[in-house]
Amino acid sequence: MKLKFAFFTAFFLLMIISTVQAAVLQGVVYDYSLNRINNVEVQLDGEKDVTENGEYMFEVSLGEYTITAKRYNEAGRLIASETDTIKIKEEKKYVLDLILFESLETEEELLEETENIDVGLEEEPGPLVGAYLLLFRIFIAVVVVFFAYWIIKKIRKKGYKKKLLETEEEQIKKREKELEAKKQEKESKTEDDADKILSFIKQEGGRTTQLDIRKRYPSYSEAKISLIIADLEEQGKIKKIKKGRGNIIIANQ
Repeated sequence: MKLKFAFFTAFFLLMIISTVQAAVLQGVVYDYSLNRINNVEVQLDGEKDVTENGEYMFEVSLGEYTITAKRYNEAGRLIASETDTIKIKEEKKYVLDLILFESLETEEELLEETENIDVGLEEEPGPLVGAYLLLFRIFIAVVVVFFAYWIIKKIRKKGYKKKLLETEEEQIKKREKELEAKKQEKESKTEDDADKILSFIKQEGGRTTQLDIRKRYPSYSEAKISLIIADLEEQGKIKKIKKGRGNIIIANQ
């Protein structure tokens, strides 16, 4: 009797100790839109639980655990899963919510199905789209024509300016040539007139007055005679001596 009592007492104490050292791990399973998911298989180191209203619960002892949630379709193919770890350090309630994401296998299958889809010919644009395309092409053509016209006009204008500039340069050169010819002609005439005046001075015995020269050549103006005498004096052919209001001109030997 005493032996049975001791056995039941020990068993009861073990049950109490086991209950005290146990912890609770629970949570909710969501999809990626944060909606609760039913009928999800949750595994915790070999133990399994199937969610109802998206909830699961395990009684665990102290330690570190790996928890995995898997969702299957009606054909039994895995469509979403999530794995996480948790460390139970003390006897209390732990809450670990899980969010399932589509599995890589499902994404690869969808990608293969997408690649296998035959891509048909593009649909013909509707009448409204065709009208817009036609207007756009007309607009582009008008812009191109206008731009080409502007370029041609600019080139012609530049050529006209260049031609006008060349014409002006030619006129200037022609004018310079005419002036040079007149200058040479004038110098030639001046030399002839100077020779005449010098010859007259020598005929007068190498000595005369500016007034006599003026009388001898009445067609020459006073300014012209003064200019010729100054030129002959500069050349050293004559000497000019101021006397009173007149000038005496002497030819150099």
